[in-house]
Amino acid sequence: MRGSFSYRSALLILLLGVFTYLYGLDSRFAPKNGDEYPYMHIVRMTANTGEWLPLQSEMAGLKNTKPPLIFWQGIASTNWANQWTLFNLRWPSLFYTALTALCLFLAVRRFSGSVKTGLLASLVWLSFFATYRYGRPFLTDPPEVFWMSLPFMALLYWGKTAFNSQLIFPVFAGLCLGFALLAKSFAYIVPASFALGLYYWRWREWSVSTTLIKDAYKIFFIAVLALGIFALWFAIDPYPEAVWKEFVLGENAGKFDARSSNYLLDLLSGGDSIWMLTLTTLANAGLFTFVLLSTLIQCWRARRFLSLEESLLLLLVLAFFCDL
Repeated sequence: MRGSFSYRSALLILLLGVFTYLYGLDSRFAPKNGDEYPYMHIVRMTANTGEWLPLQSEMAGLKNTKPPLIFWQGIASTNWANQWTLFNLRWPSLFYTALTALCLFLAVRRFSGSVKTGLLASLVWLSFFATYRYGRPFLTDPPEVFWMSLPFMALLYWGKTAFNSQLIFPVFAGLCLGFALLAKSFAYIVPASFALGLYYWRWREWSVSTTLIKDAYKIFFIAVLALGIFALWFAIDPYPEAVWKEFVLGENAGKFDARSSNYLLDLLSGGDSIWMLTLTTLANAGLFTFVLLSTLIQCWRARRFLSLEESLLLLLVLAFFCDL
């Protein structure tokens, strides 16, 4: 971070990033996971009906496994499946990834006062393996990451104005989180609300009473508005009982079922244990894994001297890691 970083270097890295993210975007062999093709199937089957809802699928038990926003995105980008290409299905994910990088750049540039630091932040994020791995395929991650991150980036960008806002920012945050829930799951309101609580708590200099008096109602309003947007799925879907059974009970509540003898044992051992999740979270940085580790160590050593914005970013990471 103390080394030289020229605008020419940033431009060359950005051009390399654009080429990397665009390369093979329409390929069947692009990095992806097995969920992409079933999602595409749901998009095509739903588009063929000429209706946005209900979601359609010929695969048993695979219809309402995700909220409709991601499928609506595919319907729109392929013009109701009339322009059916992998590129048309995937480019919106790439667009969301670019928007997230832009918001990160703007927020970091604003609170650091340095354009180069903002550029470096966005370029490093784009260089993470997980960003490339999940930032291109037709999956829910890019829209979810963008809408979920936007309120927190806004707090970093506008600072005092956003924190003290009694209506404008809460409405903005509620709408953003509502779109995020409609792209992924209503369960994400828990870590999002937790993170917002930590943000306001830190802003009030760790005063619980002040946070409860001045900010608790904002978090409650944001959560209710976000869940209200998600609930529109039940209101406009012709078969809300199917949504409840397949998505709420099957896709979400079913994840709490113990995979071995009990939930606590799963937490401490096995492929989904807290230790494995910690390792895989770090490994998501790819070639930046050791840079990430050294950064975390440095943050811990300098924890008493962190700026407000740096502490807020670490609290955001902590909130969503606890949700794992």
